[in-house]
Amino acid sequence: MKHKRIEKLQNIMYKKNIDVALISNILNIQYFSDLTSLTHDEPSAYLLVTQNDTILLCSELEASRVKNETGGSPILLSHDINLKKYVSNLSEKNFSFGFDSLSIPFYEYLKNKFKKVIDINPDIYQLRSIKSNEEISLVKTACEITTKTLSKIPDLIKPGMTEKDLAIEIEFCARKLGADESAFSPIVAFGKNSALPHWRPSENVIGKNNILLIDYGARYKGYCADFTRIYSIGKPPEKLMNAWNLVINAFEKSVEKASAGIKTNNVFLEAVNTFKNECLDDFFIHSLGHGVGLAVHESPRISSNEDILKKNMIITIEPGLYFNGIGGIRIENTFKVNDNNISSLSNIDYIISL
Repeated sequence: MKHKRIEKLQNIMYKKNIDVALISNILNIQYFSDLTSLTHDEPSAYLLVTQNDTILLCSELEASRVKNETGGSPILLSHDINLKKYVSNLSEKNFSFGFDSLSIPFYEYLKNKFKKVIDINPDIYQLRSIKSNEEISLVKTACEITTKTLSKIPDLIKPGMTEKDLAIEIEFCARKLGADESAFSPIVAFGKNSALPHWRPSENVIGKNNILLIDYGARYKGYCADFTRIYSIGKPPEKLMNAWNLVINAFEKSVEKASAGIKTNNVFLEAVNTFKNECLDDFFIHSLGHGVGLAVHESPRISSNEDILKKNMIITIEPGLYFNGIGGIRIENTFKVNDNNISSLSNIDYIISL
């Protein structure tokens, strides 16, 4: 178990008068334990945390893996010993019960059984937002794999290749470079498709005289990266190349503004005001960035809210402009927050000519 992290959780429980906490989100379990290989498809393990103990429960399917990764013997859940029965036997009616993720029926069951049922997921998200040195090192490796992969795009593209074809090649390349898997499905958007920020790769052939937007991140030992780059093929539309210069300007101003102690809305406004000066702020249609860690989207959110950046947060900065029917430009790096600035965890040219 990650004992220092467990202690921080127990401190939260103490302040909120919580007797027992059930951790069922797979990423939260990974954060508090040594488990890295649990399936994300369905609940297969749980942590029960009290002020004095941490109990790991899992299905029989996961038992061998759990023993190998933790060195301990988990309590096995089965038809005879299910989670509801175990919780019932463990706790008392006057206990306060904390949780991070529950089905509605199980939440209703707990409400009827315990004095208080309290959502502690926001507190866990705050814990996860500040990275340890070990976590920073893992994210950095994921970032380096990602930028190495993006630098190989010119060699991966072949005549007649579709967006889907290239997406497959990107994931294969990242695996060969050391990624365990992708942090998310690659966004590969050619030409006007790049005007849709969450475009899904299609059978559209990657042609000439336009831009190719690629948004990708590798996952390494559970931790994610997130980068976006523009590839210029031939002579793209002038409107997009002008937008590219403006997006770079917004990106650099936002990076310069960000550091520990700065409110996220102040960083966000650097990009907004850069676009507003050119009467293009209506074409900036998403937040400026987000936290990165075990999930590719974590706390904090770099937007109009007033979250405060803290040292050793990992965040993205990703301004963009999107013109329907023409295309979009977005640049994104993954950064570590420092006392007086933010530093990119890897890098590659903002625009790459093919």
